[in-house]
This record gives sequence, structure tokens and C-alpha cells, in this order.
Amino acid sequence: MTFAQTLDRFLTLARELWSSQAGWILLLSALTGLLYLLPDEASVSLSLALVLVLATLTVFWVKVAASEGHLDASAFQGKTPDWLGYLGVVLGTFTVFVALALVLVLPVLFLPFSIVVFGFLWIGLALLLVLYEPVVYVEATGFGDALGKTWTLLRRFERRGALLEARFWYPLLLGLAVVVPQFFLPAQGLVAAISNFLVALVQIPWFVAQLVVLYENIWREDAAEPSG
Repeated sequence: MTFAQTLDRFLTLARELWSSQAGWILLLSALTGLLYLLPDEASVSLSLALVLVLATLTVFWVKVAASEGHLDASAFQGKTPDWLGYLGVVLGTFTVFVALALVLVLPVLFLPFSIVVFGFLWIGLALLLVLYEPVVYVEATGFGDALGKTWTLLRRFERRGALLEARFWYPLLLGLAVVVPQFFLPAQGLVAAISNFLVALVQIPWFVAQLVVLYENIWREDAAEPSG
């Protein structure tokens, strides 16, 4: 898939998700903006709830895209999210990576040249998360299942060749592109709330598109390389 094809697929998926899930996207974006108007304690509580709801819906949306091939209204007919199960998928996936960070990355801070080594290890873990997160979201059904699948993928270093290919880097770079504006937004107040609301309107469907495209490029049967 060329860069132009990847971008076209991103735009198609984002547009379809907007057409079918506009209510959720608007609500989550509005709550994101509200975070910047609340006192710190209330903001932290709302932020945690927002992250959990968004993560659960993301698993649902990625599963639908993987099974139906699209995200318009017809793809969601008769489908509802398994809230506890899908939240478990997210928690199971990230539990493995947090544990690895604690075991492998943090001890490096006590070694010579620790900052450099720490940076490389942290980037490596982040890339592996991007590589494995989509397939776990699609295939896992709950916490234990996600835990086992994530650990198995890491232990076997599945699809490692994709880390050196455009099919991995094009979606990754397109996903990172919508993160950049946040570095230039105000930190608090009404302007920050409005700015982050507008950015979230784009980021939510865009990140879902990233996960879907990564799954299609690397893990779908006709795109996957032999695991070796």
C-alpha cells in the first residue's frame, strides 16, 4: 500500500466512523474540552473515566472494521459493545507492556549512559505496542485472553519484519501527525477547552483508522508475512 493509498484509507475510515458514530465522537470530544475548565481533582477523575470509555469503544470500532471492512452505519447494525469484555482487552494489553517497562526499562536508569539506553528501550516498547495492539484488539475477548495473546506475540516477536516496512510506518506517521497540534495548544482555560475539543474531533476517528489500517496491512491473512 502506497502512502497515497494509506491516506485515502485513513480518510475513508474516519469519514465512515463520523457518519455512523457522530454522537459518541461529539460527546467524547466535548468531555475532552471540558477537562480544561475543571479543577484539577475533578479533571483527573473525568480524564480517567474518559480514557476508559474511549478505549473500550475503540476496541469495539476496530473489531467491527476488521469483520465488516468498513465503519458506516450498516457495519454496526445489530452490534453493541461488550463494555466489560472490551475494557478487559485494553487493560490486558497494556498490563503486559507496563510490566515489561517496569522490569526492563526502569532498571536501565541505574546504568552508565542510562538516558540513551532508556530512550531506545522506551521507543522499542512503543513500536511493539503499535505493532501488536491492533491484532489483540481484534482477536481478544477479555482481560485474560488479551494478556495471553499480547505476551505470546512479544515472546515470539511476531511479524517483526513489518517494523522495517512502509506498511507499518505510513500508518504510524499519519497517526502521529494529529498529535503534533497538541504541543501548541494552551494548557488551561476556555481557549484550551475549545482547541482540544476541535482537535479531539479529528483525533478520535483518526486513531481508530490507524489501528484498522495497521491490522489490515500486517495482520489480515492476505497481508501477513510468515511468522517464522
